Amino acid sequence: MIKLDIEGAEFDILNDLIDQKLYKKIEYIMVETHERFFNDGIQKINLLKEKIRKNNITNIFLDWI
Repeated sequence: MIKLDIEGAEFDILNDLIDQKLYKKIEYIMVETHERFFNDGIQKINLLKEKIRKNNITNIFLDWI
């Protein structure tokens, strides 16, 4: 399990994990997102959610609190 709470850098890391298919080697990826830190945060989170959906990824959870 990996928990990401890295104040906005989670977008870059998650995109790399997905692009390199590294998420397949991790059972659970729990993420606290920080879209509120960005002017385009809603766009960033929506693009990430779409990428997760398109790749049928079921082990990345964006609702960690």
